[in-house]
Amino acid sequence: MLVCEAIENCQIPVDIILQSSDGILLGSHTKNLSVFNEAFPNVDSVTHWKGDIVTLSETAAVLLLLLQFSHNAALPDISHMGLDALLAFFEAADKYGNNIALQAYSSLPWRKHTEKLSPELSLRFLCYKLSRDELENVDYLVRRSMQLPLHEALGHLRDHPNACINYAIYSDKWKQCMTHYQSIIETGSGEWLSLSNLSEFKDTSVRIQKVAARTLFMQLKEQTPLSMSSLEDAIQIAERISPGFQSRCAPNGWVSSMKAIVKGYPTWKEMQALIDNRS
Repeated sequence: MLVCEAIENCQIPVDIILQSSDGILLGSHTKNLSVFNEAFPNVDSVTHWKGDIVTLSETAAVLLLLLQFSHNAALPDISHMGLDALLAFFEAADKYGNNIALQAYSSLPWRKHTEKLSPELSLRFLCYKLSRDELENVDYLVRRSMQLPLHEALGHLRDHPNACINYAIYSDKWKQCMTHYQSIIETGSGEWLSLSNLSEFKDTSVRIQKVAARTLFMQLKEQTPLSMSSLEDAIQIAERISPGFQSRCAPNGWVSSMKAIVKGYPTWKEMQALIDNRS
């Protein structure tokens, strides 16, 4: 006879068995399922035999976590989980209406989970946010995905047809920004990215300024996508290498040009408003 594995030494009798998509059987309790999950029927409204097996579409890992959030017990720490696993869990929590789990969604440090997302996972998270009508921080996810071919990105968004239009317009405007940005990088960096050329500058202060500029441009080349904060951080590093660097370079205009590009990035809300105005 199966026992409940959701919490240690669970004393509630198992009266229903859940079978996961990967074929694992999990013992559970009909009352707990109905109390903690809105999609499960009330115990008194259905007739079932003790030990009935109910097949669900989620994996055993997801179902076990859902069952842990379906007990009057201390909640598990899910902050260490990877984003892919978290999204699978919260998709199940949405599907079955587990409000306690969905409260945990709001309290997670999402920034930690999204720092180095792949383009594909960025789009998966975007789709989840769209399903919740949640637009906060979606631009970060959209920009992380921009290196994908447009047809591939739209394939990830196929269940959100309105978002496909939004994304296509966003992609076009993003490419315009990136073309301008790369032009500034290539024009402004010049020979500063070449170590061999530094020896040509006999004046130490000039040589230090060139080192600062080279450091700045190398950092900017590595930032994908560039944000205002990362641009400011790169400028401050250059400033520490060569005090007064920014004021000396300001007449050249490339620092202010970079800032203008970052400030002019398209946003999801702006693209949506553009589409709405055309309707």
